[in-house]
Amino acid sequence: MGEKTNKILQVEERLNTKYQVEKIYPSTPNMVFKYRDALEDALKNHPMGESLYEMICRWIERMRNPYFVKKNGKLDEAGFYTYAMIDKNTWSNIRWNKTVPKKETLLKLIIALKLNRREADELMNKASNSLTDSDPRDRIIMALIDIQCYEIEEVYEILEEYGKDAEHPFPNIY
Repeated sequence: MGEKTNKILQVEERLNTKYQVEKIYPSTPNMVFKYRDALEDALKNHPMGESLYEMICRWIERMRNPYFVKKNGKLDEAGFYTYAMIDKNTWSNIRWNKTVPKKETLLKLIIALKLNRREADELMNKASNSLTDSDPRDRIIMALIDIQCYEIEEVYEILEEYGKDAEHPFPNIY
C-alpha cells in the first residue's frame, strides 16, 4: 500500500470517527473549559493587539527552519511565502494589513506553519474566519491537522482526491 493511500486512509478514519461522534454527542461542558483555557492562554502568552502578520511571523520563527532565515539572521519572508505557495501581493497585503486574506490563503498558512488545532482556530479567528464542520474541505484540513500531515504535496493529493466528490466537490487550495 502506497504512502498516499495510507494518508487517505488516516484522513478517512478521522472523518468517519472523530467528527461524527462529536456531532452525535456534543460535549458542552468540555467546550466551556476549552474556550476558557484558550482565552487564558491567549491572554497569558500572546501580546494584545498582535496583528495577523506578527502572529504569522512568530510562528515562522518558532519553526526554526534555516530555509526561512537570511544570512544576517532576519526572517526570509520571501522564502516562507514561496514555500507556502502564497503570491507576493497576497503576502504584502497581509504584511501591511490592507485586506483580510481569503480562506484559501489561511488554509495554506495553517499547513505551511504546521499549526495544531488550537493555533489554526486562533489564526482563522484573527482573520475573522473559522474552520467549520459543515464545509467538507475544512473537515479534511482538520483531519490533516489531527494526523499531523503537513507535507504540501501530500495535502495537495488528498484535497484533490476528496475534492472530486460528486456530492460535495470543492476547489483545491493549491
